[in-house]
Amino acid sequence: MEEPYRDPTPFEREMLERLAFLSASSDDIRRQAASCRVRSIPGYGDHYGTFEIEVDGERGKRDLRAVVDTLARDVDGALIEAILFSSEGGICEVEIFRPDGSPILRMPRPSEFDLFV
Repeated sequence: MEEPYRDPTPFEREMLERLAFLSASSDDIRRQAASCRVRSIPGYGDHYGTFEIEVDGERGKRDLRAVVDTLARDVDGALIEAILFSSEGGICEVEIFRPDGSPILRMPRPSEFDLFV
């Protein structure tokens, strides 16, 4: 059973703000994130901290699938990736995972994520 949408936790809110800051469409993302609701996607394989986003109101001007792709390091030096996705112009999901499929040992602070180049 899916959990209901709720207000973002402080971590989720900070993560959305960081991803918006790093995105080319930051104004659209900030506007949508300011009033969004979220829900966790539990048991999502190797994706820890992944959450789905519900946005009421105006959709963004861009219709990109992967809006921004960022990387940080876990305590063992392995990469952690955070990707913001959109669908039909609206932000819809933040996916956070280790590309090697292992569990995240320590979730980095949102400020530790930088653009994937």
